[in-house]
Amino acid sequence: MMSRVRASQMPALVLGTLQRTRTCVHVGEKRAQLNAAFAASHSRSLVVAAASKAKHINVDKKYQPELSASEKKGLRTKSQQLAKQLVTVNLGAKGLTLPFYTGLFAALQSNQLVKVRMGCTREEKRQLTEEICDMLDCACVHSIGTTIVLYRSKGLPKPLKLQNMERVESNAHTEEDEEGHAHGKEESTPSPSHPAPPEFTVLS
Repeated sequence: MMSRVRASQMPALVLGTLQRTRTCVHVGEKRAQLNAAFAASHSRSLVVAAASKAKHINVDKKYQPELSASEKKGLRTKSQQLAKQLVTVNLGAKGLTLPFYTGLFAALQSNQLVKVRMGCTREEKRQLTEEICDMLDCACVHSIGTTIVLYRSKGLPKPLKLQNMERVESNAHTEEDEEGHAHGKEESTPSPSHPAPPEFTVLS
């Protein structure tokens, strides 16, 4: 009985304060829910937009026009006439790496006709040639033994596949650097007992 009396005699100001507090807590919870829902929706929109944008990037797009049989014959004859004057790129033991592709692409940009030497079997050479031509958007105009001659027209844009490979490699290195800094590790390259084989060599 005493508790009822005291509650009934409680000042109206205190009761009003308790009601407002409960209302504020309820409103705060609703606002937090709305903010969370908005953040989730915004995040999904960004993912969808990025995916949509990526769909419009066609890395298979080619800039090098397809060469006719007579054009290939003319370029093959020209490469034979140049002989030792042709810039030669040797494929290293590491295979088709980004440094190899960038070095070969630079040689093609400067010379259009470039010889590539590969220490592999005939079947491996065929597969490697297809991969190189696909990546660098160029054409093989001559093939003999383990050597091929590639051609790319002057002034063409940089191949999209090569751009994509460079972007992927750059992102991978960035993530490795961030992880290293997060763990407080300093990156250092140990000195090998034997020098590593070059990824490619350019002979001019």
